[in-house]
Parts: sequence; C-alpha cells; structure tokens
Amino acid sequence: MNRRRRTRLLAPLTIAAAWLWAALAGADQTAPRLDDLFAQLANAPGGRQAAAIEQRIWQAWFEHEDAAAAELLARARDRAQAGDAASAEMLFDELVAAHPAYAEAWNQRAILRYLQGDLDGSLADISQALALEPRHFGALSGRGQCLFHLERYAEAADAFRDALSINPWLESVRMQLDMLEALLNERAQPI
Repeated sequence: MNRRRRTRLLAPLTIAAAWLWAALAGADQTAPRLDDLFAQLANAPGGRQAAAIEQRIWQAWFEHEDAAAAELLARARDRAQAGDAASAEMLFDELVAAHPAYAEAWNQRAILRYLQGDLDGSLADISQALALEPRHFGALSGRGQCLFHLERYAEAADAFRDALSINPWLESVRMQLDMLEALLNERAQPI
C-alpha cells in the first residue's frame, strides 16, 4: 500500500482519534477507584457497559487534588480547542512544571504536540504520562498514532495492542491495528 493511500485511509481516523483523545482526556491516576474500574472494563459484558466504565475512568483522570491544577488543565484545553496552540502550550508547560506527577497534563500536552506535528515531543510527553499511569489507553493510542506517522509500523502496532489489552472496546484503535497488521503482513510477503 503506497504512502499516499495509507495517509488517505488513516487521515480521518487519525484526526477523529486525536480529537476524541483530546475531548475525553483528563487526570488523577492515583484515584483509588481506578483499579476497580479497570477490572470492570476488562470484564464488561458489552459495549454500552464498557463505554460507561470508560467514561468514569476519564472522569477520574480529569480530577486533581489541587483545584487550581484542574482549572489550569481546563484553560489549556480550551485554548487548544480555540486554536491558540501557543497559549495552550504555555499553560501546559506551566502545569507540568507545577505538577509533574499529573499524568493527564503530560497527555494533554502530547495531544497538542501531536496536532502541531511535533511527533518527537508528543512521544516524550506520552512516555511521561505512561510512567505515571501505565494503564492510560489514550496515551498508548496516541503513541501508536505518532509511531505510525513516523512509519515505525511494528512499534505502532505494538502500542495499539497494548491499548487494546487494557481497553478492548476501542474500535477505532482495533481498526487501525487491523490495517497495520495487513500492511505488515503485505510487507512480509516475498515478491
């Protein structure tokens, strides 16, 4: 599959995933209820139940013990969504400096950097988010997106698999993984 065709096929999914990731993302990875929510997500009997559990996980990630930090995150996201990337990045920088253990602050800055085309910066921020919350399926999905655009397809597929191992209900990630596996299999076939 040529690069132009791959890009044309993945562009809508990439944009949708990035905005969904941005729209849903939030932040207290230390919330005690998360362990139970992740167990429920893994055992959800269907998509509707899984979506409700996933939303509760995102809500927990939005929380922060410092109300000012949560407010700063909201302001930075608002600036990003308004198209003011420079102001948003300054606010995210302030937030990660003041609260370096706030996984979602790193994740949100990673999203902004991804949308600006700074894939290396995004990957660095994703690594920080995952060091704080290894179960962050949004960050893992974002890692897959970045690696895909860097044409590191096998690594991208691994990141998508990791996200699905935590949240098996991520249909857009499953579709991207299926496409990548087909691409990797195509490349592995002898000519």
